[in-house]
Amino acid sequence: MSDKSVITLAADTGVSVRYSRAARDVALNKGDAVFDVAEDAKRPFRVQAGDTQVTAVGTTFEVELVSDAVQVRVFDGVVRVNRDGAERRVGKGEWLMLAADRAPVQGRLGPDSYQAWRSDWLDADALPLKYVIARLNRYTLQSVALHDAALGELKVSGRFKLDRPAESLAMIAALLDMRTDPDGRKVYLSPRQTSPEGARGPTT
Repeated sequence: MSDKSVITLAADTGVSVRYSRAARDVALNKGDAVFDVAEDAKRPFRVQAGDTQVTAVGTTFEVELVSDAVQVRVFDGVVRVNRDGAERRVGKGEWLMLAADRAPVQGRLGPDSYQAWRSDWLDADALPLKYVIARLNRYTLQSVALHDAALGELKVSGRFKLDRPAESLAMIAALLDMRTDPDGRKVYLSPRQTSPEGARGPTT
């Protein structure tokens, strides 16, 4: 950027930028990006992701729009996260997830999380399946969907290479004892033991 800040975009990510003398404003329209912000105390760096705003002066952090949530990860420095009038501070080595239908969740990052992001790895620690699928779908033309939306709350733990979506999907299906059913440009996940009477139609 003109101020020496660097924005690194993940797959299928879109941003728009508006710089002024008073502020540096970026809108994350979809996807996932890392912001390496050049320090300028007179012009805060603000990222708007849905109804969530993340403000920094000089730091390195990630903002991700995934399904119905916004996740912020801070690799260096401190950011302020504002949503619905509430402000939270997230410091180096911390992450914060804000979802519409649940309380905020905060935790610690793994020591190699920044390098993992740059290498297209997803480290999931009891992460709801719907968020894992949303990330995987940025890397595949045959998008993944669920036969039952309730399956999206199943917890997934593991390390998945996002730029190898077929391998990652096979691992996820094996971990959760699910099957994959290709259907045109989509592949549906459903429990292996689902009976015809209990099966539902596809939901996305």
